[in-house]
Amino acid sequence: MPTSSAALIAPRMDSTAHAQIYQARLLVVDDDEAVRRIVAELLQEEGYDPAIAASAEEALELLSKNQFELVISDIKMPGVDGLALLRNLRESHPETAVIMMTGFGQIESAVEALKLGASDYLTKPVRLAALSDSVLTALNRRFENLEAANYQKSLEGDVASKTRELEQAYAQINETYKLTLEALVTALDARECETGHHSQRVVKYSLAIGQKLGLSTEELEQLARGALLHDIGKIGVPDS
Repeated sequence: MPTSSAALIAPRMDSTAHAQIYQARLLVVDDDEAVRRIVAELLQEEGYDPAIAASAEEALELLSKNQFELVISDIKMPGVDGLALLRNLRESHPETAVIMMTGFGQIESAVEALKLGASDYLTKPVRLAALSDSVLTALNRRFENLEAANYQKSLEGDVASKTRELEQAYAQINETYKLTLEALVTALDARECETGHHSQRVVKYSLAIGQKLGLSTEELEQLARGALLHDIGKIGVPDS
């Protein structure tokens, strides 16, 4: 004997009242008009803002124009089925939570839905208390995931900012160091021009030898600084 549309949703069992009510936008997708209406009415009573779609195609059209925190979708539907809709949601709306439901209690469908990222899998007739609890759990998990992602993004931003600050500070230190060396060599030039030219020649010879030896860029920089300063002590030697 065929099951009536209304029987696909079982009477709601008593459950603990939810401590937190979300003003969330929810989308109910089912090709059965009675199921869509009953589920939407329940969600509205719970304080949510539900919309309905009679097919996966209609759901995708609504999703392209509106943001929904949660989609509750039947699996077995004409045309594009619920699993195909779920795959599309994971690609185009990864932040949207999804609950799948079906009148066909096939374990393969349940496993596939969960592997694709569904928050939960409910079989018809769905107990309204179970659906209500599943919705709240899915929304809580979505909120926690978004908070974690935002926190991670904030941390990455802080790290990037600190890294830029360190790089700027290091560049400034290097520039100051370079200017200090140049000032010391200029002071040496002021005392004895030939000595200053000699220091520059020693730098060039040292770098040529260092390159032949295969020194790294950092080692060549240090070598150049050392060569430039090798006679700097002469500044303190009296002319006499």
